[in-house]
Amino acid sequence: MLQTVADAGQGIDALADALDAHFEWLSTSGQREKRRLARWSERIREVANRSIDTTVWRVRGGESMLAAATAVDDALSRSPYEIAASIVARTIGGSDGSGPDRRRSRDSDSADTGESDRPQSG
Repeated sequence: MLQTVADAGQGIDALADALDAHFEWLSTSGQREKRRLARWSERIREVANRSIDTTVWRVRGGESMLAAATAVDDALSRSPYEIAASIVARTIGGSDGSGPDRRRSRDSDSADTGESDRPQSG
């Protein structure tokens, strides 16, 4: 532990030396790169999760499926996990491989943007 008193300028050099030593250790031990890659991986997960969220709820109709599931009289008799699993299976596929027809989904997704994944003829 290092004691510093900024107003008096005490311990500042020792703190700077400790920070330099720590940075050197991070670099030589490989921890700096390992932590950098871990942060990068977490960032990629965040971006993918936002994309999945948009796909499920907006693009593939999850919002309307949720509204329909909660509008019925017996909605509270089903667990949120059961309802969520049903929405996931119907929008992006379940653990059993079920899910939307990928070709149909791409076509309907591209209809929203006016673009198509299919090559243009002629």
